[in-house]
Amino acid sequence: MKIPFFGHVGCIKHYCSIYVTSNGRVIPCPGVDISYGDLRKEEFKDILEKIKIEKMNLKSKIKGKCSICVKSDICYGCRGLAYNRSGDYLESDPLCWFE
Repeated sequence: MKIPFFGHVGCIKHYCSIYVTSNGRVIPCPGVDISYGDLRKEEFKDILEKIKIEKMNLKSKIKGKCSICVKSDICYGCRGLAYNRSGDYLESDPLCWFE
């Protein structure tokens, strides 16, 4: 089965992008409202360093069925859906494309 994002690769927003809100908050993606920092109060390079450390170990922190999924080499689920359903972006994706 193909994941409907990028062919055989799931959402990779947490690894390759950030989202800056209109009030200067830097968050991982529009679906996860957890702030990495605030551009009005911090230097962008300092925020990027925090993000780099956070993203380095993301897959090892994911919980539940996503953490043991046989497809975890190409997918880590939608962190936005996990966050909006459970309040924890590290929980399993409740709408897994492989189930």
